[in-house]
Amino acid sequence: MATLNRQEKDRSSVGADSPVKTKNFIDDDGLLGYFDASPAGQQIQSDILMWQAGYQAGLQDGLAQGPAHPAVQASVARIFGDWQGAEAARQQSTQRFWNQCHQERDAA
Repeated sequence: MATLNRQEKDRSSVGADSPVKTKNFIDDDGLLGYFDASPAGQQIQSDILMWQAGYQAGLQDGLAQGPAHPAVQASVARIFGDWQGAEAARQQSTQRFWNQCHQERDAA
């Protein structure tokens, strides 16, 4: 059986005489994770935070409107051309269900 000679390595044996310089970590909800202190980095960080605030405000506004939101109305109209509202859809669905039940009962 072969024996392996293992030697503990210290910092000097791997060529790391000085500590590694790391970037400053900031908590920005995971958008960048690291902050560059240069003016361009600060501008990017500012733009990201401004975009995030606008996105959150728009999201909250949209969620508050619920199904009445214009994007929801347009999407439903595209998919269901004869969309007449949630209550009409529920009634149509109920009617289709009972029609199918009656057809199956009559066929049996």
